[in-house]
Amino acid sequence: MITKLKAEYEEYLPGIAERLRIIRLKLGLTMEKFAACGGLSKSLISIIESGHKRPPFMLLLGLYRQYKVNILYLFTGEGEMFVGSGSKVQNLKDDIEEMIQLMEEIPAIKYAMLLHFSEYMIRNQEIVEMMLKEELQK
Repeated sequence: MITKLKAEYEEYLPGIAERLRIIRLKLGLTMEKFAACGGLSKSLISIIESGHKRPPFMLLLGLYRQYKVNILYLFTGEGEMFVGSGSKVQNLKDDIEEMIQLMEEIPAIKYAMLLHFSEYMIRNQEIVEMMLKEELQK
């Protein structure tokens, strides 16, 4: 079952890779500056943009936080490239709702994203809690 889901998820990598490259160019960022969003290396961004590796959660989080990249757009090509100018907490809530809807429609992404997200939350629980507290205090 996991192998099948992983194979289905891999079908979406070329689209994600291309949209990441488009977003980076739209923002006018070099691969190095783009990589800094998620604490990655320039070479890893090159590998991700070529479609050989999926983007790690930290890159997605960094792109959202620094540049307001719409995660739904990144995965599906649907909607605006960047989220609106509402509050950070509301934008995050909107993105989560959109991602949940997407996960219900595309099983491979559902399981892959949940796995990535849960692993990140477990490994970085203190950091996530601190970030949420800071956002709620703003």
